[in-house]
Amino acid sequence: MVVKRFLVLAAMMMVLATNADASSRGQPGTTFKDCPGCPEMVVIPAGSFRMGDLKGEGNSWEKPVHKVSISKLFAVGIYEVTQREWLAVMGSNPSQFKGHHNPVENISWNDAQDFMKQLTSKTGLKYRLLSEAEWEYSARAGTNMKYHCGDDIGCPESVAWHSGNSSRSTHPVGQKKANSFGLYDMHGNVGEWVDDCFFSGYQGAPTDGRANFNSRNVSSSWPVCKNRVIRGGSWRDTPSNIRSASRRGNDKNDRYSNYGFRIARDLNDSELKASNSNQSKKFALPTPPKSEQRSKTQSGKYFVERVQVTKSTDVKSDTIVKRVTDALTKRAKKHLPDKSTVVLLVHIGRMRTPSTDRNKSVKIYMSQLSGSFRLVDKASKTILAQSSIDAAYREPHVGGAGDVENMVINRFVTLVVRKLKQGN
Repeated sequence: MVVKRFLVLAAMMMVLATNADASSRGQPGTTFKDCPGCPEMVVIPAGSFRMGDLKGEGNSWEKPVHKVSISKLFAVGIYEVTQREWLAVMGSNPSQFKGHHNPVENISWNDAQDFMKQLTSKTGLKYRLLSEAEWEYSARAGTNMKYHCGDDIGCPESVAWHSGNSSRSTHPVGQKKANSFGLYDMHGNVGEWVDDCFFSGYQGAPTDGRANFNSRNVSSSWPVCKNRVIRGGSWRDTPSNIRSASRRGNDKNDRYSNYGFRIARDLNDSELKASNSNQSKKFALPTPPKSEQRSKTQSGKYFVERVQVTKSTDVKSDTIVKRVTDALTKRAKKHLPDKSTVVLLVHIGRMRTPSTDRNKSVKIYMSQLSGSFRLVDKASKTILAQSSIDAAYREPHVGGAGDVENMVINRFVTLVVRKLKQGN
């Protein structure tokens, strides 16, 4: 019998001040929350890109390739909207695959609009879906490849949950590697509703980043704009269908367990003015409430500000957290810039099978640590480095699960330190 135990541990999660001064949001890469419990957002730079099937391997509705220029900064959710965020605003959770940190799904385009209206009434700021052009620009993040990680069909393993690795389910957001704009799960996990009507190609599409509502190339048998666009692919799609250029359309009332969304909003005049005048005043990190502080350690340049156990079926969870953070404190501090902090999201899983060798005499133990980290300058909130980490150890071992745990923790910390040295 295989016993699976999973812990999701968030160490050193950045808690950003709400209602912060507008000047702090005028720089690309700045992250913020508009309210407690609001989705965390990041400012995306203005720029131009080539939109569509750049490799000539996609579908006809991914053509023609055309240049799009986005003239203003905008903000977008770092993660797909989670079930916890949806529940806090809407009061119910429609998702099939339950989990506070999993993306909300089983929602229609109209449902997403309702969520943003409710969030707007809460904060006084106007939220929206990304346009299709903004979505692809954000997903590519300066690349011209099939995926933001490259052209190789194997690279989605590091950035996406898809049909080959998802076990036919969504997963907590942010477990895979982010793109260079700091966005997670742009490929896979759940397909993301965007604002545009779905057309059979890009003929006549806007070239300034606006959503496409032009109905002149829609069959007369279709209700105007009944079908909306979904981007990014999902846990049930093959890697070829989660490319940066991949797109599909569905009725805006449809609800499926592989459809979700992320929020966006335009920066207001004061925020844009701050950008244009190159102001760079940043937030201060507030002290987390005592109720959220599970452990705290400090040493030199590296410190753990907060450890939050969000799901735990293992009484040893706090011990594992301490072992990971203590090891990082000891081994990583000399590789960190002064006055910097590490934001570390860790997923710990362990499985055991009692007897898998031929003679059924040796127990097999497996331990796994995976997650991602961001190295952040505390003063400017600039992301200095970020990467995903995946460490596993599995072998017949007479010493038992404890020894294998030691090995995988050591391997995980080694990988983090190596990434910090490389500045990845």
